[in-house]
Amino acid sequence: MAADPSNLPQQVEPALEASSQRVAPLTPVPQATQLQYVYQAIDAQLRDREPRANWYRVSSFVTQLAIAVLSAAITVITGFQVAGGAGLGALATNVVLVLSAAVTLVTLVKTFYAPRELWIALRTYCSDLKDLKEKLEFAERSPDFETRRDQVAGDGFAEYQRLTEAYEQTWKGIREQDK
Repeated sequence: MAADPSNLPQQVEPALEASSQRVAPLTPVPQATQLQYVYQAIDAQLRDREPRANWYRVSSFVTQLAIAVLSAAITVITGFQVAGGAGLGALATNVVLVLSAAVTLVTLVKTFYAPRELWIALRTYCSDLKDLKEKLEFAERSPDFETRRDQVAGDGFAEYQRLTEAYEQTWKGIREQDK
């Protein structure tokens, strides 16, 4: 016996079942208060931005260290070559050329990606967000907080937007330097 094709949608999605009975309405999910929303927004930004800041910090350190080490190696090899090391002439020249090219590439990466500047911008932004969170938590402990809840939330959100916009402008400014 074949299945009734009209029942197919109900088999796939039981909520589409045609019935004269009404399903009880879903209980609404309690929405976050405005202040909770500001906290959630701050926490989301911190979760996203702090790992990036750490990555840029490491990138900045590695590029600086690579430039210093490669430049020092070039100096040492050139010094040995000048000091008259027998048999070092062509080999030393080739190694110096390769190391010089590597220094140029690392410097280009450092200049193009600006890891130090982005690291500082992100750290500043994260620090400002943490300061804002502390101010909001302090305001919540005020004896008259309940009467000022909406004002605290509004001011907190306005400050959050200002900080985010300032960070975005800083980021754009750093990126514009590359052009």
